[in-house]
Amino acid sequence: MFVVNKADRDGAEQTVRDLRYMQSLGGRHSTAGAWRPPIVRTVASKGEGIDEVLAAIDKHADWLARTGERARRRRARACAEIEAIALAALRERIGDVHGSAALDALAARVVAGETDPYTAADDLVATVTA
Repeated sequence: MFVVNKADRDGAEQTVRDLRYMQSLGGRHSTAGAWRPPIVRTVASKGEGIDEVLAAIDKHADWLARTGERARRRRARACAEIEAIALAALRERIGDVHGSAALDALAARVVAGETDPYTAADDLVATVTA
């Protein structure tokens, strides 16, 4: 959601128009069924618009649950976390291969046309993880 605070000040209406224009340009929010972030005006110092902000948050939470988007995002975050942990573990296992004799020898074989970079990378991983 976009919250335009101090909505009682000059320029607030122009900010709302700019946000609406930005949304009209399309992107992922323009496909059917996609969440289109609401634009909520507030004057926090006067307590105005707070109920609208809370209602918009509730509406988004309902949409996330109803469409399955919450579960999809949670899975995506879990995948990213697992991948990051696995890559860190692999880096720790492999150590610093930059400048190593094994890397140098494999690079020489690639340059000589004896192997390709993908096979050399597989060989390097097999060598340092064995």
